[in-house]
Amino acid sequence: MRDKIAPTDSEGRFSLSSLAPGDYTAYAFRDVRSIEYRNSEVMLRYSGTPVQVSGGSKQAVDLKLIEN
Repeated sequence: MRDKIAPTDSEGRFSLSSLAPGDYTAYAFRDVRSIEYRNSEVMLRYSGTPVQVSGGSKQAVDLKLIEN
């Protein structure tokens, strides 16, 4: 599992580049420092947003903020 973390701008937008094509799950946490995001059992507690990435694509994804 590869982790990608992206901070948001003042309007809550973020960008990730160089993702390999595939199926991902995206999460939005207020403070990622308090989350054991590398522990798959811990992450099962949270509802993420499924995202499918295809080669060379750009897409917008709306995420629900997870209060922690």
